[in-house]
Amino acid sequence: MECKIISKKNQNQNQNQNQNIPLYRNLFEPNSDIYELTLKDFIIRKNQIHIRNKIFQEGYTFILFYAPWCHHCKEFKKDYENIASNFLQSFKFGAINVENVRDGNDKLRMYAKITSIPQLRYINRNGDLEKFPYILNYDDIIYYISLKLTH
Repeated sequence: MECKIISKKNQNQNQNQNQNIPLYRNLFEPNSDIYELTLKDFIIRKNQIHIRNKIFQEGYTFILFYAPWCHHCKEFKKDYENIASNFLQSFKFGAINVENVRDGNDKLRMYAKITSIPQLRYINRNGDLEKFPYILNYDDIIYYISLKLTH
């Protein structure tokens, strides 16, 4: 369940077909349990991404890389929101719109080596962004959460 990141030429064609929905529009509302992150929330050192946003520096954090035009991202949105609302006391949930070039999210996509979306990453205890080790689906995320909560 993923979409390949498309080229700028294809993005322009896609945007022309969907005139009512700009590619950079975020999927998650500001009052959501999921915080929309941008480049300013991170520090990039030696091609490594570290979280700068203080809200996400302690505890467990998931970061979802997505594009608003991606069908799979839209389908996964509801699962991600449900997981966030059920585990908000133990985990933090963020999202990065890879199409938000205005805020530098294309650079985050490049440094995080995101080649397809949706992709889930987590922030380890050192504040580093790491790849989610399982398949991106509701059950595997719940399984991962249960492992973290019992250790």
